[in-house]
Amino acid sequence: MHSIENKKQVLPHYFTISYLIVILLGCYMVPNSGITVFMLPHALYMIISNSIKARKRYNKLKHAMV
Repeated sequence: MHSIENKKQVLPHYFTISYLIVILLGCYMVPNSGITVFMLPHALYMIISNSIKARKRYNKLKHAMV
């Protein structure tokens, strides 16, 4: 994951969704833990930034084909 982000590439969508599911499960099972405070914002940031990168990459490829 670290090397993919350093290369400014897009993480696989299944990875970010499964990561969010695991974090949400942890937040539900242990609500007063650090998962809610530290990991949930990170998971949301990862999904949002990944979707922005994917959109930019898609638009770049789309314009290159035209």
